[in-house]
Amino acid sequence: MPADASATDAKTVAVPLPGVATQRPARRGDGWRLRLAALVGRGSTQAAAKRHLAEQIALMAETIAVEPAFARDDDGALIVALDRPWGIEWYRVTDTHARRISTGDRHAEGPAADLARVDHYTLLPAYASGRADGAPRPPLFTMAEIEKALSTAHDRAHAHTDDAAALDIFRGAVKALLTNPASEYPIPDDKATAEA
Repeated sequence: MPADASATDAKTVAVPLPGVATQRPARRGDGWRLRLAALVGRGSTQAAAKRHLAEQIALMAETIAVEPAFARDDDGALIVALDRPWGIEWYRVTDTHARRISTGDRHAEGPAADLARVDHYTLLPAYASGRADGAPRPPLFTMAEIEKALSTAHDRAHAHTDDAAALDIFRGAVKALLTNPASEYPIPDDKATAEA
């Protein structure tokens, strides 16, 4: 080992992947195929098929971060475009079913640009939550609101301790109070008899 080489020099290490099925050529002229789930590596030799499969795995890692694109068809169906290692897949979604309708070559500008080329599709704007990437999701309720709802619900359920449904009353009161702090759950007896 040369004197200037550090002890942390990188080395290439072969890592076997579980679940890779190898298909030898059935006859002369056929190529090798290595299959890992939906990914298929092809090549004239086994080494070439391995390289092709490795390229697809790297491409899959890239496409995971690509956001899907959505469009509305003129007939009202929702069209979803997903970036996959093997191309862009389009799905048609209606009230009754969802099915894949197309798989095409990957578009350099992403799934939204791929959908934009169809004249009877109207692209839907990308969802923007207003949060920065990685920022925590804001809570729906403050701790003070939750504590107040729990306390009030406890007081209301305490009046029904002999009732087998006291726990259900407590749960229902918590949900009702968080939805509307002015709600009266369960309905007081005087109002319940007046409405009946």
